[in-house]
Amino acid sequence: MLKAYSGTPVAKQRIIYTVADFWQLSQQMQVILIDKLMTFHIVDSTAIITWLFSEQMVAQFTSHYIWEVLDNVITKTIARTQTVRSDLAKAEDAFQDKLDSQMGDEGTAQQQMK
Repeated sequence: MLKAYSGTPVAKQRIIYTVADFWQLSQQMQVILIDKLMTFHIVDSTAIITWLFSEQMVAQFTSHYIWEVLDNVITKTIARTQTVRSDLAKAEDAFQDKLDSQMGDEGTAQQQMK
């Protein structure tokens, strides 16, 4: 249900603000739930960073949980980037292998025609 609602950047930010407002007395729950929302691709790193550095959060900058959320976001973003790079490299290799095999088949066919 949340994934369907989180189609726009504004909706993603509203989800984060709602979680933070609801759990304002439990910083631990904010950390856990924001991490889960990012894990399940309901919110993205941009929405979380926008929330972290918003006017509303200025008073919380000295709180440890803010920096824990930031660390989690950075760590997950780096991991996702590495996964995408790895997948891209595998796809490029597979594509090149396919091209090479097609070129080999064409070369063999041309040699047989001679």
